[in-house]
Amino acid sequence: MPKNDIGLSAWLYDMLSAYNIKQIKFAEMCGVHRSAVHHWLNNKRLPQRHTLSAIADALAKITGEHTDDVKAELLWQVQVSIEGKETER
Repeated sequence: MPKNDIGLSAWLYDMLSAYNIKQIKFAEMCGVHRSAVHHWLNNKRLPQRHTLSAIADALAKITGEHTDDVKAELLWQVQVSIEGKETER
């Protein structure tokens, strides 16, 4: 999984679009409300720390990638998003 500095919302949107996964389905896979996924995709909020593993597990199932690889990319995109929000201030 290549690292792209695009931030979580764009990266997650690209991932879900590439595999034709709807927000409601992804929310169910992650054990969160669909509004949480909506907020992530629209760059309104970052996932809570305790949901990151569930997100990585869901994406690993979708993509067939190893969970650790997905988690590394997920954490990278969260970091890019945090840095982007800090520079906006």
